[in-house]
Amino acid sequence: MHHVMPPQQAAEANKQKAAAYRQQRERCEIAVIDRGSGIDAIAAVSAKSNGDTIVYGVTSDVLEPGHVLGGSTDLFLALYSRSGDRKWLVEFGGAGQELPSHSIALASNGDIIVAGRIIGDAFEGYTTSGFSDVFVARLTRSGHLRWVKQFGSVGDDGANAVAVSP
Repeated sequence: MHHVMPPQQAAEANKQKAAAYRQQRERCEIAVIDRGSGIDAIAAVSAKSNGDTIVYGVTSDVLEPGHVLGGSTDLFLALYSRSGDRKWLVEFGGAGQELPSHSIALASNGDIIVAGRIIGDAFEGYTTSGFSDVFVARLTRSGHLRWVKQFGSVGDDGANAVAVSP
């Protein structure tokens, strides 16, 4: 038998869950940079075989001129050369709040795969199934978004890590 909460009780439960996710995010962030008008948090860093470094995180601000913030937060992925020069930066996200996982996977063709959780409004073309859903995104080696997939149950779903098989 499926239990249905009264609306006021459900709203309070969602507030408590949102507060718990904020606390979880704060505990797990590797670095937080205050730029004045928003918060940028790095969730994962990965080194490529050529010495380049990939940085994955979340922002509540626009990092790249011309980008429009999709929701309260968006995700970012950046590639830095061995000497620390930024090669590219891409921001992407849905209309809700995205929380990145704490890993980056590299496919054999150089594509970059990331995952995480979306709370509230979904990525374009999707409907959030519960309080939060899992998302997986694949980007090309040059930072172009190939695709985003979102899925979940009526409960709380999210990804903490991502990996690829050989």
